[in-house]
Amino acid sequence: MCVLFLAGCSGTPKQSRLQSTESLEKPPEMAIKDPIKEDAKENAITGDEKPRRKGLNSDVYLVEDSNTELKIKRNFDEAWTLLGQAIRVNNLKAIAKKNQGVYIVSYKSGGIFGEFNIFGTSNDLTYACKVETVENETKVSVKFADGNEKLDTSSLKDGVSDYSYDSSSKLLKLIYETLLNEVQ
Repeated sequence: MCVLFLAGCSGTPKQSRLQSTESLEKPPEMAIKDPIKEDAKENAITGDEKPRRKGLNSDVYLVEDSNTELKIKRNFDEAWTLLGQAIRVNNLKAIAKKNQGVYIVSYKSGGIFGEFNIFGTSNDLTYACKVETVENETKVSVKFADGNEKLDTSSLKDGVSDYSYDSSSKLLKLIYETLLNEVQ
C-alpha cells in the first residue's frame, strides 16, 4: 500500500504550488508626506505677508509715571482673559474675582538670595491685580495686598508704612513682558 501511495504522488508532473499573483487586487499606494517639508510649505512667507509673532505687541503698554500700572487696548472681558493667561503662563497662584475685577495673586519675588530662604518658610506675598475700563482701554494696576485691612503699627516707619518688601512693580513687569511677548 505504501508503494501505491508513493507511486501516486511521484507520478504527476511537477507544478508550482504558487500561482501568479498578478491577477490579485493590489492595495492603494499611500503618498508618504515629509512633515518637515509640509511645515516649511505652511510657514513659508510670501512677499506680502509678515511673520506672526506671539504676544500683544503694541496693544499693551506701561503707563508713564507709574511703575504699577499698564494698559491693554482691549475691552474688559478680553483683558481679563489675557491677564488670566499671563498669570497661568508664569505658574502663579491666583484667585479670580471677576465681579470685583480683581485677581488675588501669590508672588514670590525673591530677595538678595533669590528664592533661597534660610528659615525654610515661603516668602510668597499677596498682590491685587485690579482690572478696570478706562475710556476705550483696560487698565491693570498691581498693588501689595496684606490680606487684612488692619494697619500693623510695627510696620510703621516715621508714621509711614514700610513696604520695602513690596514687589508689585516686579510683578507688573513680569505680567507686562508675558502679555507683550507670549500671550495672544
